[in-house]
Amino acid sequence: MKNNNQQKSPGCLYILFCVFVWMPFLVALIFFAFAFLFTICSKLHPAVLILILIAIVAAAGYALYKKHEKKKQAEQNHIDTVLQKTVSYPDPIEKAEPAKPVPPDDLFVENHLARLAADQADRETTNAHYQFIKPAPKPKEPLPNEGVRIALRTLEEAKQKRDDENAHYGTVFLDIETTSYNDNSAKYDNDILQVSIIDENEDVLIDQYCKPRKKESWENASKINSIYFSAVSDCPRFLDVKPYVQDIFERADKIVVFDYYFVKDYLEKYKFDLHKFRLTTPVYELRQYNVAHGIENPKWMTLENAADQFDLIYDRNNSLEDARAILKIYKFY
Repeated sequence: MKNNNQQKSPGCLYILFCVFVWMPFLVALIFFAFAFLFTICSKLHPAVLILILIAIVAAAGYALYKKHEKKKQAEQNHIDTVLQKTVSYPDPIEKAEPAKPVPPDDLFVENHLARLAADQADRETTNAHYQFIKPAPKPKEPLPNEGVRIALRTLEEAKQKRDDENAHYGTVFLDIETTSYNDNSAKYDNDILQVSIIDENEDVLIDQYCKPRKKESWENASKINSIYFSAVSDCPRFLDVKPYVQDIFERADKIVVFDYYFVKDYLEKYKFDLHKFRLTTPVYELRQYNVAHGIENPKWMTLENAADQFDLIYDRNNSLEDARAILKIYKFY
């Protein structure tokens, strides 16, 4: 639909007139005006110029003041006009008194009593009987199975013994088995399957299998650690074992692992505060020893490589045996 009120665009002649006639005229006029003012000002005394400026500023201020007063008066006149035309509405705060309830008449009462009597007669005729039905009880949380209870009781007894003896360890040796040995595996749904810690005398402080939270199969890792779901299905989860691992860490001056970053990622995953503990590894000393004695270092130094170098024979599918191997390598230096 065509809009009759739409403004027409200016023609080419008008644009050319503005560009080549009107605008040059304005520029020349402004130039001559400034030149005229400069000529006059250069002939006047500075005091006279200051007085002229003060007069101009005062006149401008007075003009703005009158304009503001005029606008304010116009607004007030508009408000007065609106108020004169406003319809007087009732006060919304004032409320009418509520109507008093009308008491039921005698006929209503008689009908109601008659219905109650008829209902009573029907119940007596049918010999109605009502039985109270108790609400269904809430399902109880499943209790841990016997294997979990035994494992946690054993861990608690060991902790109590450490408390009684006020045990303290200079250096402890830690190793874990997990559902995956890939890089950054701790960032995914992988868990610790076995955790083992021994002291410098090879005394076992903890050696506990753990049930994963979600996974029930880890084929690639099982080929390395020989741990299957059937072996850990009756074990506590690592989150239940964590307080006892934490207790051992707090009693030790140093915690030695072999694959430093792998173990560190899993400890951080389970919210261990590693700033409180000194976590270290003998890998750096082993590499320096090999360089000093002309032994070629592998690109990735694994516990198996180090064990072969020291001719250590042990069960390499068990974190407890790995912890003992770490102890022997550590003592070599």
